Amino acid sequence: MMLRGCILNPPRTDFAALAQTAHRLKGVFAMLNLVPGKQLCETLEHLIREKDAASIEKYISDIDDYVKSLL
Repeated sequence: MMLRGCILNPPRTDFAALAQTAHRLKGVFAMLNLVPGKQLCETLEHLIREKDAASIEKYISDIDDYVKSLL
């Protein structure tokens, strides 16, 4: 998934690019009325603002699992 590709390792993470991707994905989930995905992205955006790398990775994995469950 594209989000997973944005996570390199904490010292070199591009938080701006990750935030932009999370925001766009949140919009897609909202447009499709997929509330759980939208909520995951909202939390991810908050964690990105906090630069909480460990939690960011967990939420990226959760979003990835959620998308896979839709397929």
